[in-house]
Amino acid sequence: MMRSGLQRAVSATALLFGLSVAGAAGAQQAPPPNGAPKGPSASTVGEVVITAERRVVSLQRAPVSATVVSGAELQQKGVYDVDELQFITPSLTVTNYGIGEDYNIRGIGKEETNIQTPSGIIVYRDGVATFPGFFTQEPYYDIASVEVLRGPQGTFAGQNATGGAIFVTEIDPVLNRFQGWIEGQYGSYDDVRLRGAVNIPVSDTLAIRLAGNLEREDSFYTVTGPHAGSPGRTEEADGRVSVLWTPTPALDVLFKNDFNYIDLGGLPDSPIPIPKSGPPYPQYASAAGLFDIVSDINNYNFETFDRSVLKASYTFGDGIILRSITGYQIGRLTFSQSLDGSTAGNAFYATGKEQIGSEELNLLSPDSGPLKWIVGGYYQSDDVRIPLGMSGFDIHTPPLDILLDYNTPKTTAAGFGQLTWEVTDQFEIVGGARYTHSTFTLNDTTEILLFGLPGIDFKLPPENAHAEQTDDAVTAKIDFNWRPDDRNFFYAFVANGHKPGGINTTPVPFGPGAFPIHIFSPENLIDYEAGWKSSFAERHLRTQLDVYYTTYRDFQLSYTSTAGAAPGQSIIQNVPGATTIYGVEGQVQAVFGDLSFDASADYLHSRLGSAPGTCTSTGGTSPSCLASGLVGLGGPATGVGYEDIGGVQQPYAPPWNVNFDAQYAFHLAGGSTLTPRLSFGYVDAQWTSPFQAAPIEQYLYRLAPEKNLNAQIAWDDGPNHVTLYGTNLLDDHYFAEDPGANALVIMRLASPPLQYGIRVARDF
Repeated sequence: MMRSGLQRAVSATALLFGLSVAGAAGAQQAPPPNGAPKGPSASTVGEVVITAERRVVSLQRAPVSATVVSGAELQQKGVYDVDELQFITPSLTVTNYGIGEDYNIRGIGKEETNIQTPSGIIVYRDGVATFPGFFTQEPYYDIASVEVLRGPQGTFAGQNATGGAIFVTEIDPVLNRFQGWIEGQYGSYDDVRLRGAVNIPVSDTLAIRLAGNLEREDSFYTVTGPHAGSPGRTEEADGRVSVLWTPTPALDVLFKNDFNYIDLGGLPDSPIPIPKSGPPYPQYASAAGLFDIVSDINNYNFETFDRSVLKASYTFGDGIILRSITGYQIGRLTFSQSLDGSTAGNAFYATGKEQIGSEELNLLSPDSGPLKWIVGGYYQSDDVRIPLGMSGFDIHTPPLDILLDYNTPKTTAAGFGQLTWEVTDQFEIVGGARYTHSTFTLNDTTEILLFGLPGIDFKLPPENAHAEQTDDAVTAKIDFNWRPDDRNFFYAFVANGHKPGGINTTPVPFGPGAFPIHIFSPENLIDYEAGWKSSFAERHLRTQLDVYYTTYRDFQLSYTSTAGAAPGQSIIQNVPGATTIYGVEGQVQAVFGDLSFDASADYLHSRLGSAPGTCTSTGGTSPSCLASGLVGLGGPATGVGYEDIGGVQQPYAPPWNVNFDAQYAFHLAGGSTLTPRLSFGYVDAQWTSPFQAAPIEQYLYRLAPEKNLNAQIAWDDGPNHVTLYGTNLLDDHYFAEDPGANALVIMRLASPPLQYGIRVARDF
């Protein structure tokens, strides 16, 4: 049934593209849109703006550390989804665990994959906060820009964000212009992609934009064992309808609906191999054999999700703007995952649904005058439902089924405001604050069936968990900006961030009440930051530099058991003491005629707060470990019982992140250009766990540096574009642990190998 749905979506989108191209034959040519790649046309660095503060502000005059990339630049850099963003922006790491991603900026975000822990990084699509961890693999197509904001976003953002926020803005319809683009791609692993968009002016006040993306790609993996499914294979269909209505000069209404269908054929994870020879363990040896996996389960992994956004803006006669952003999203996910990557047949399977409704209202002052202000309110409802009998663990030895019934309704209500006072033409003060009230309810029922045979199953008493949590917080920011001349801008601010607490789900049950509900506390941080933005060489060169120092309290950290009575269970606790994070980030963009390049780098130092006496991930039999609900729940001691993690490097906080991108346009006869482009990104070695002392922990939890080299050669001739591309040209094989796996062993997922191909595009 799912394949037939995909085929219908493919046929409908292909028909849409065909009608668009046919209609373009008689249409008047217009300037090409931003969706397809273009060669350099400007001799200086163009103006870049950000919209995260609900106004259009020049990046060079915004008191925030940010990276802004246009849709055309995303394609030129080989960025088609959020996974590759970490190779083009400082301080960002993305961990793909097959059914979603976890993001961390400056080591802050979310290091544990689950649905009960809030994320410190919020991703927005057209101003609407999207799913926090799941349904994140939506591709970048027909995109206007992506903004990555670093540091706490506790004033404007629809949700509190302690680490930062990612704003994705899709291309809007335009009035009185018929235009579009279409692109086809063929690459290695039979990667076939078709995408494009068309803008249709219906009247002087109404325009529609249609966009779509289709892709099919074979798996990178060789799978042995009596399995079903195709782990790692991609079949995808995405579509978007946008409608712009401007009945009067004062009112404009924009509606968008995105639909996404993604079928990955199953999760192609495999166990990290443990050398039989014992310590010392070879460094990074677990990156070997990434694309050879064993499975004997029924592998599947597909999701569908819709997002509707309604934005309305009305400008009063005095220039004050009233703006509304309404969002509704629903996602459905079904997957099956091996628990051991072998032929034992143990699996975890799940079917769930998440629904998010949100509303944001803003009232903005005019941009003129010495005082500018904004006030607003926000409300969000987020509900996750995993029904009984459709999710659980299938364990073969001993034969038992663990059935899950899970529901977590959450709400957020907030009010915020900001005032900008332009004291002089060169100096201004900005102050903002936000009050947030949130609620979180956990309903979790776990049942165990023994033997797994019809008629003779023995059902243990269910473990029922119910808990509620409320949270109230005030976050604020005070900022001082100085612009001595048109080429330089300095800022300094102090801001606090807050992330609500959460509720741990029930461990594997041993009878009702065996393990009490554990509620973990909110996180709080204070960030001190200063920056300098400038332009040089007659605006051919533009730079951004910032330094920051952050103190973090009650950091939410996951402690995972790999042994004992509850293998794979993650218990989230607050780290005592102050976690400190500080660093420096720099970016440069340059255009010198036909030569253009950009580069960025960051250095990050992190140190976890003191946590003596913590049970390690390798076991421990102390009664204190049992009482605390941490790891080592009664299992045999396979390592030291305790480990002091105070002062260690924070998980997912690599010390260095460096990237570089350059291109040169050669002008050919007839007005066409040939533009080679080279992009390189480097993410330093990082830890996936706070347990870092023992040799086995260094082997299991330390990820190797990631090196990503991409290249392309683009031929542009007016509306026609042909591009030869290659990604991961070093064929660097690195992996990420699967932090979401309730696995019997530690599992891993591979990054894509070397790929190459050709893209052909046309604007109309």
